[in-house]
Amino acid sequence: MTKVFIPEIQQANMSQIKEKGEPIPLLPLNNKLGLEPDRIKFLVTQALSVYATGDYLLVDGRNVHCAVVASVLAIQRNTIDLLLWDKSSKDYVTRTLFLSDIRSEDSIVSGIRVFLVNDTHSDVKIPYISVTLTKGSDPNIMDPNKIKDNMFKILKHSNPSDYILIAGSRTHNIVASCIMARMHNRVNFLIWNAKLACYKMRSVVLSMDEIKR
Repeated sequence: MTKVFIPEIQQANMSQIKEKGEPIPLLPLNNKLGLEPDRIKFLVTQALSVYATGDYLLVDGRNVHCAVVASVLAIQRNTIDLLLWDKSSKDYVTRTLFLSDIRSEDSIVSGIRVFLVNDTHSDVKIPYISVTLTKGSDPNIMDPNKIKDNMFKILKHSNPSDYILIAGSRTHNIVASCIMARMHNRVNFLIWNAKLACYKMRSVVLSMDEIKR
């Protein structure tokens, strides 16, 4: 039976999801894991081990949760079938994210860089070189492969020590994280800590041996 993996249930319409397949929530509701991507990876890895061709990843939940779940899948699979909410049809639609063409190239910049997934936080103040990957809603969230192609032109020259700053739509953050995971087997995040009003540096290391364990 087709399975629908849900990083975190926030806005999901369960009756419509069940028409696509068996819902499999990955993280408990009201969890406090936004600043713990490595813990998120630990919690979702076993459930994702049964993800198979034809299954879906529902794009729902907080950005960090979606990004980490997609990254775990990205180091194992060349394609990820995403379920995205389409406002015009008021239903979920499938979009396949293709990752087999992701290849890293030599970096031409030394030092740590921070890639802003989206210019949502254009006034961000960080002590590193910042590079904006997307602006506004372009490319559209319903076209993850166009997002990937545009981001990859920049991220192909990234280093394992570089960070992505979580911002913008879930789809944009999923795509950026998948690219970094494929190239470096790790994703370094800058995540906003609302309580302290500052960004925190967090990393998730993606070992195939650990994922398959």
